[in-house]
This record gives sequence, C-alpha cells and structure tokens, in this order.
Amino acid sequence: MMDKTMIRLSEEIERLREQMHKRSEKVGISHPDIMRLSRKLDKLINQYLYYTRCLKVF
Repeated sequence: MMDKTMIRLSEEIERLREQMHKRSEKVGISHPDIMRLSRKLDKLINQYLYYTRCLKVF
C-alpha cells in the first residue's frame, strides 16, 4: 500500500517525466533544459527509492 509521500513522489516523477519528454521533442535531448530536468528527475527517483527502502526497515 502506498502512503501519501509515496503517492506524491510518484505523481511528481510522472509529471516531470512527461514534461521532460515533451520538452525534449522541441529542443533535443542534449539541451541544457533537458539536462536540468533529468537531474531533478534523478533526485526525485532517488528520494522515492530511499523512502521505500526506509519503509521496509520499519
């Protein structure tokens, strides 16, 4: 079962992924905007994974 934090992170990851995909279609994948969005997406994914691992411990 997903709690509120997991749901929020999942929704934010999906929103950012879609934003990055749409933007990359316009400017290409090597554009600085895409690199910035990719780093932000990586951070969110890492937060999600860290959070899910912490839940398993407790």
